[in-house]
Amino acid sequence: MRSLAKFNKLRRNFNMESHRKLQLDEHGVTDVYDGVQVTVLVKDDQATMIFIDSEDADNDEAGRAFVAFEHGMSWSSQEFYNAYMAVHENPDEPAVATANGIQVTHKIDANGLHIKIVPAP
Repeated sequence: MRSLAKFNKLRRNFNMESHRKLQLDEHGVTDVYDGVQVTVLVKDDQATMIFIDSEDADNDEAGRAFVAFEHGMSWSSQEFYNAYMAVHENPDEPAVATANGIQVTHKIDANGLHIKIVPAP
């Protein structure tokens, strides 16, 4: 199975960039902060998938959590911003972007905004 990065590196870099109340623990989960929670799936010390879930699709904290991964892992791309904007303009359709070795899916439903990060196919 492909991975995004070693979990310890991803956790360290995310925690340096993210809000002090939104920190990944040793199990790859954050506390809920301002309606946002981040979960990292880990297998054999490799981060395989990241979920950022927000109860409110317009909550800026979900975007900040994503940016913490972008900056912390050097994944920044205009493509991800474009997908984030696209899903807000057309919430009935998921928006997908691929760049820098990762694929990001943004989806809005009745439960809020959901961002999934996986290794690029």
